[in-house]
Amino acid sequence: MCSMHRPQIEETGNRLWLDDVRPMPARFTHLAKTSWEAIDLLKTVQFEEVSLDHDLGVGIPDGHEVAKLIEEGAFNGTLKPMRMFCHSQNAPGRERIRSTLHNAWKHWQARLEDEA
Repeated sequence: MCSMHRPQIEETGNRLWLDDVRPMPARFTHLAKTSWEAIDLLKTVQFEEVSLDHDLGVGIPDGHEVAKLIEEGAFNGTLKPMRMFCHSQNAPGRERIRSTLHNAWKHWQARLEDEA
């Protein structure tokens, strides 16, 4: 994979914060407290940045479900590149999310290389 192809992030002004407990930092524009809310937002709003928590409460699918949707969208071209972070305190969950988001970035890079 050629590292000179870097996906461009469209500056939309939209930033998604997924967390059921921590308050949303001022620079974020959209708050989701559940993975379901985050997934619905990702399907309707183009984000330039997302920050995901892992643990979202008992009986609620975790933030990794959102990361998997982002990876799938990157693979099939339904989501545009975005800056992605995980702010979870759950170390194993954080690593799962980071790995999945890294894969999403690799899919966006591969799409660029295929187009070049």
